Amino acid sequence: MCIRIIAIIPIILLVLLSPLLIADYDPTDRYRPLRGGILVETGYWEYYCEPMIGCWWEINGLSDSTLGYTAYKNIGGEDIYGFVIAGHAVDYESGWYIYQPNYDGPTVNYVPVTGENYIGGIDYDISQEADAVFEDTSSENVTPYILRPVGFAPVNDYMEYSEVIPGVTYVYKMGVATSETCGIVTRKELWYNVSGHTYEYVIFANYTGYFGDSGGPVYIIVGSGVTLVGHVLGGYTVYGEAYFISVTSDESHLGIYPYCSSSIPSPPEGPTPEDNSKYFGR
Repeated sequence: MCIRIIAIIPIILLVLLSPLLIADYDPTDRYRPLRGGILVETGYWEYYCEPMIGCWWEINGLSDSTLGYTAYKNIGGEDIYGFVIAGHAVDYESGWYIYQPNYDGPTVNYVPVTGENYIGGIDYDISQEADAVFEDTSSENVTPYILRPVGFAPVNDYMEYSEVIPGVTYVYKMGVATSETCGIVTRKELWYNVSGHTYEYVIFANYTGYFGDSGGPVYIIVGSGVTLVGHVLGGYTVYGEAYFISVTSDESHLGIYPYCSSSIPSPPEGPTPEDNSKYFGR
């Protein structure tokens, strides 16, 4: 009898865990509408001319990062919706193009301001102090969810810098390089300098990350949803910490607020047809 029970237990566990095993969502897929935690690629176009050859456009600086979260700002009584990525993903300059999941067109003689994977750029709100870019779009193009390895999680609320408590607040981050990792908040700095740039409202934590995670959402898990805390800036300090920017900095410097899910219907159970196109970049 005991042998039978032991043999049955793995089968039961497999059945119980199978929805989690199946629902392994890939941040490098194509997602529409846009949401936090997914791959974006940025690059800029330059015009070249050579004697006896002619002139052409060429794309440069292509690099991967992670979409942080969807947001909105109020201008003249009207809510303008958009999304947030890391400011250093565009070198804190205007004129960069943003693609999701990646740029997949010709590398020369083509400037794809429109196209299947082009989601914005050229003219956006940017703040070096918040390490943030806010690209506006229509409300239909964004949704107040982030991608986690097991599916879509609604952003139900957000936490200000003053509410984060070192040694107590436990956060998760989602990035395209290392997926979801977590750790305790270790300290906070109102101003912090990295490689000659000074950032405001910086929070440190002991989660792991890597190149490509920049801009990704940092959050607290509450039930089936999340409370947004900020977006990834970088790592590591001499103490082995990673660090991120508080949503308070985005509010202060860009006048934007996280787009929360209070009245938004639940997303579909699985990926939409557009979610199935894979990333074939580097």
